[in-house]
Amino acid sequence: MLLVVGAGGYLGGEVCRQAVAAGEQVAGTVHRTPVRLPGVPSYPLDLRDRAAVRDLITRLRAVSEIFAA
Repeated sequence: MLLVVGAGGYLGGEVCRQAVAAGEQVAGTVHRTPVRLPGVPSYPLDLRDRAAVRDLITRLRAVSEIFAA
């Protein structure tokens, strides 16, 4: 699972699209507004909350993270 932090932005959205096109499992984080990218569930996340960041990575079993926020 690839976790893209900042999936709602231009760069993060493009990373998500390219990863899905390459057959990767992808999830994205957003600050407020959910993104609607096919095959990419989005999760609201406040990066200042370390416990929430750790929890999301653990729950998703993310093996790679890309920070595009």
